[in-house]
Amino acid sequence: MYLGADETSIKVDFVTGRGSQIGKYVSDTYAKKALELLILAIGRRGEAFSMPTDEEIRELLGNQEPKNHNIGGKKQKGHGGS
Repeated sequence: MYLGADETSIKVDFVTGRGSQIGKYVSDTYAKKALELLILAIGRRGEAFSMPTDEEIRELLGNQEPKNHNIGGKKQKGHGGS
């Protein structure tokens, strides 16, 4: 199991040499969280596991994705300040 080259997909390879994409997410943060959940589920054994959706990951992360801001640190018009 590994993150694909795009870092938003989760892939598995089999001993036969074939592989499959088992999950695709909107960001690398979501994909890494899904991979973490999959690894935890494998460790628990015996439980059925379905790859989480983007919405489920969003809820788990509490919408804590970094917000875009002005890279130069300049104030933006209409956001107060002097």
